[in-house]
Amino acid sequence: MQNSKNGTNICSEITSTKSCSLTDSPPEIAATPAGVRISPAAPGFEPKVPGPAPLIAKGRLYRKRLGGGMRQVGVLAAACLIALEETPPRLVGDHANARFLAEGLARIPGIAIDPSKVVTNIAVFDIGGTGVAPAEISARLKQRGVLINYINENQMRAVTHYGVDREACAQALGAMADAVAS
Repeated sequence: MQNSKNGTNICSEITSTKSCSLTDSPPEIAATPAGVRISPAAPGFEPKVPGPAPLIAKGRLYRKRLGGGMRQVGVLAAACLIALEETPPRLVGDHANARFLAEGLARIPGIAIDPSKVVTNIAVFDIGGTGVAPAEISARLKQRGVLINYINENQMRAVTHYGVDREACAQALGAMADAVAS
């Protein structure tokens, strides 16, 4: 499974937290349309989370970060099942397309990016050397059918996904070259 923030894997941030159990045996974890349910081996027993208030607060924070604070998630769960079953084989292609995009962006004058640091499907790049405001670049790209948003006054963020193939990446590179040259 992939969990990234601007191209950086953040799984270690979530999994590095310590957990506690009411029994010596590990609890069962089940993903259901209602969310993730953790229960001990004894059927019908709903555990209370023991521990100091800061630990419980941190647990609630992570539960919400992972979507546990949402209601009516059955529709989202169905989409998640499809994503879990069909998306993993595509991730390699999405990552390769982002790297292809980064390599092409690195060749455009005024754009700075290190393609070797693009390890997921997200490419964050610096457009400060182009002399064009990021909002203007976004607008020019949109006119050419490419949606890339800016993060701040110097950086933009491009994401490859199911609907973005290698040909679309090549078109985006042409549009970017035109947008910063105009």
